[in-house]
Amino acid sequence: MEVGDSFKSDYIMARKSGIEAIHIPTHIVKQGFTLKENGIEENIINSFLNNTRPTSENQYYRFGYEKFGMFLWGYSKWLHESVTKSGIKKIYFFSRDGLIMKKAFDLLFQDVETYYLEVSRRSLRVPILWMNYDLEHVLNMISPSKLVPLATLFDGVGLDINNYAELIEEYGFNLKTSFDRKQILKDQKLSAMYARLGADIEKVSKEEYELLVEYIKQNNLSGKFAIVDIGWSGGMQRYLSETLDMLKIDHSIKGYYIGVADYYKRNIEVIPDLDLNGYLFDFLHGHYKTLNYLLHVLAKPIVKSAQYRCACSKIAAEWMFDTSKNVSIIRNGVDIEKFKFNQVARNSVREKLDISGKIVIGSVSDFSYQKNPDFIYELIKEFQNDERYIFLFVGNRANGCDLKKLVDEDCGRTR
Repeated sequence: MEVGDSFKSDYIMARKSGIEAIHIPTHIVKQGFTLKENGIEENIINSFLNNTRPTSENQYYRFGYEKFGMFLWGYSKWLHESVTKSGIKKIYFFSRDGLIMKKAFDLLFQDVETYYLEVSRRSLRVPILWMNYDLEHVLNMISPSKLVPLATLFDGVGLDINNYAELIEEYGFNLKTSFDRKQILKDQKLSAMYARLGADIEKVSKEEYELLVEYIKQNNLSGKFAIVDIGWSGGMQRYLSETLDMLKIDHSIKGYYIGVADYYKRNIEVIPDLDLNGYLFDFLHGHYKTLNYLLHVLAKPIVKSAQYRCACSKIAAEWMFDTSKNVSIIRNGVDIEKFKFNQVARNSVREKLDISGKIVIGSVSDFSYQKNPDFIYELIKEFQNDERYIFLFVGNRANGCDLKKLVDEDCGRTR
């Protein structure tokens, strides 16, 4: 006799084979994130989690078991595929976030050398400041927040703010003073006070530089290697690269991160060939669909519980709130007079663009993921051999160039 909780596998299939069967349904509600890919490994992981989900444990344990574990598996697989393709034999995982990532990677793969490097942003930033500790330069190395606390500035140059209380008070500031990033360089009192810190900044920086040099040599940081950190703009990779340049140590660093944020540009400006790669999102390479999806998954339960809800249409309401009931529909406001049909304007534009007599399929957008440029591309391919149609696009986003590139390569008919 077959006894089981699967109605199809344990009951139906057994009965079809002439075996007596008893179905004992499970009443545990299983809720959890599953991998969407349909490969063998993904199916095994999904089945394993579905059948072993620790429903009696607290939410933190379940998050690690059901979600973070899958993330580590996916990240390790992505990392291994990339370093193998790039011919990289050494990976340095940065503390502290890199420790658990290293442990996961080492469990899965043993054909790449891995090391745990005990470094932080501060430990890589401060040692190189003696080369340039100009205030504007330092501001480009610390947190990109709109408000810059004085304490953050001191920490950024390796100084303990509590040791400078009298100096700070002399210039009318206090330990909790903050500055507007857009105006901070115009503050003459701050500039004057900062100038008096120069000798101390240089002294601390050079002392830490000597220690960093020894640590670099101990860990054989040279040649071609990869680094792994949580993210987000490649600052630590930049500081390390600058130090190795100063030491005239030949190096080629490929950085792997959970994500590369949109403020990576401040480090690319210093080292244009900085090789940054993000797993969940990557603004450098225009990959941020996963980030959008994660933000939606995390935020939607909060939004759905809002007391007052509004949307621009019923479809939008159902997408965001799973219902259009008790949702105020506020249509997008436009000046109708500006968009009324005008035969004279129509003829003028068509003549100017040399598209008279054509059936025009147009799109005005920023070519972002939400505007579905992939679908536009598929449409263009579908109509590419029909001379009656022409596609007209207006946009101002760099990703639009990707669409043009695809069309040029496959259809060769853009202008």
